[in-house]
Amino acid sequence: AFTIPFNLAIYYESRFGHDTVAVKVPYDSIFLPLVLSLSGVFVGMLVTRCASQKVSKIVDRVGSIIAALFLIILLFWGIITNSGVLKNSTASFFLTAMLYQPVGAVVGLLLAKLLFRINMRNSTTIGCETGVQNFTLALAIAKFGLDDQRVYLDVLVNGVGGPALFYVVHCGFMIGLFRLLNRCFPDQESETAAQAAEAAARDDDHVGEANTPEEQNIGEVDNLDHEQKAKAIIAL
Repeated sequence: AFTIPFNLAIYYESRFGHDTVAVKVPYDSIFLPLVLSLSGVFVGMLVTRCASQKVSKIVDRVGSIIAALFLIILLFWGIITNSGVLKNSTASFFLTAMLYQPVGAVVGLLLAKLLFRINMRNSTTIGCETGVQNFTLALAIAKFGLDDQRVYLDVLVNGVGGPALFYVVHCGFMIGLFRLLNRCFPDQESETAAQAAEAAARDDDHVGEANTPEEQNIGEVDNLDHEQKAKAIIAL
């Protein structure tokens, strides 16, 4: 992610930086979102590495709740500030907005699972990312591929603004559905790993248990010399 500003400096500033009419690259606006995003990732990795599993789960849930609240706030803010656009929209606009992300998620899931034979866990992840991120990709393509500003604004409103309204609903729905799929159709390697973890936990519990009196006596006999062993065996 941090290579974006450097690429702009190399490929844009070195070529057009001397031009007086060149567009100034807003490096501060580029770096700030990257730093904020990666700092959250770093904190999460640090908590997972240093804190206990219980603390990690609590931090994960609290962070998810805060993120969901921010998304809900942004959703209502977008509706309030763009109420005029919604009032003038047609039924096809709302139908496209409701189906855009779910269709992308289903296509991503089916392609990963049926065409590339990826396991269910990774296939659901690909499907979720495909469904959530595809409308932002449409925005990028429209931004850099369309010269007509009116066409770009039409794509922005209908192709990006509509799905963004249902972003929170679709995220919750798709995550819940994909978790259900992972539970109903678990991968063989996941089951094998879970069984191995359970077996290792049982072995640890067995090792941690106190030895029986007979086992303790046998252990003490092993530490004696031959003559003492014979006497100890007769005593046992």
